[in-house]
Formats: sequence, C-alpha cells, structure tokens
Amino acid sequence: MSPMRGPLEVAFQRVDLKLADPPGREQLERLLQDKSVYKQRLAGHLLAELAAGRALPASCSCPIQVVRFGEDLVMVALPGEPVIDYALRLRREFAGRRVWVPGFCNEIFAYVPTERV
Repeated sequence: MSPMRGPLEVAFQRVDLKLADPPGREQLERLLQDKSVYKQRLAGHLLAELAAGRALPASCSCPIQVVRFGEDLVMVALPGEPVIDYALRLRREFAGRRVWVPGFCNEIFAYVPTERV
C-alpha cells in the first residue's frame, strides 16, 4: 500500500466514438432468419427503429473521467468493457507515472474495442 498525496484533480468529458456503418434493411431482414436469437433480436430492434422513421446511430457518447492524485497516481476511468489496448496506450502516454485504467465506470453500454481489435 502506498499513500496518495494531493492535490486531487478531476476531469470529465464525453467523446463520441464512431460506430461501424449500420447494416442495410436487406441485411437486417436476412438476420431475422439467422440461427442466433441475439442476431434476430438485434435485427428486429433495428428494423423497428427504421420503421418508426428513426435513423440508426452513427456514434456512441462515451464518458471519460480522469482523477489525478498529485504525482502518485493517474486513474483514467473508462465506460463499458474496454480492451487492454487502452491501458497499454495510456501507460505509454503517462510513461514514468503510475496509471490505473479501470473499466465499467460511469456507464456500462458495450464492449469497447480499439480499431486494431
């Protein structure tokens, strides 16, 4: 255990993560016949959105929170289930400092892959 000294600094910002292009109506109708009930449910939901005249989302709002405990620790809190690439990148960015990158913070909306994944 190590002491955490101040000053305590906090920041919060939302960033938009671009989503993959949504499937077209024909592809969604084919997914209704898929063996996977999860793909069927997703296709049904997306087709209902289109039928209601709503556009499918192009991005997802992602809350990012940073807490810095003086020079002792930087915590970058990410939402959802982020892949390890985020922690590795942040540790490179904050080289020489202790960095903690927890997931499932503030919102739990999805698996959050990087472009590599």
